[in-house]
Amino acid sequence: MRCLAVCHSELVIRTLAQVLPPRFEVDFLVESRPLARRLHEAGLEASGGDLRKTETYVKAGVSAGTCVIIEDHARRSPVHLLEAAELLKRDPRIRFLLVGDGKEKPNLVLLATKRKLDNVLFLPSVAKNDMAEVLSASDCGI
Repeated sequence: MRCLAVCHSELVIRTLAQVLPPRFEVDFLVESRPLARRLHEAGLEASGGDLRKTETYVKAGVSAGTCVIIEDHARRSPVHLLEAAELLKRDPRIRFLLVGDGKEKPNLVLLATKRKLDNVLFLPSVAKNDMAEVLSASDCGI
């Protein structure tokens, strides 16, 4: 399965490269060109670009069949995911799976319940070794 991982930190990139099984053909997209060069020299497929521009993703070959993983680093509020889920709740093809037990989880569960977001499922944290299974069941990861 082709997968594009949009990442900010080298640690996350190297961890994904280690834990994802070989069936994932992972390309990494980063903002830092020096980081992309270091990763490429280490044998990882990586390219640099402006992550805010659509052309960066077009150049990376993102298509409907591409699994996308996005490293968030709490730059965006998880509440925005629930807002997106609310906008998309009438589309039966789209489901939101939130994995983990972070400090915001109780508030997110309460908000999803109040908004009757049947398209949102909360799971507890999973072991690092099991993340590949979770990702393989997804079309997009944040």
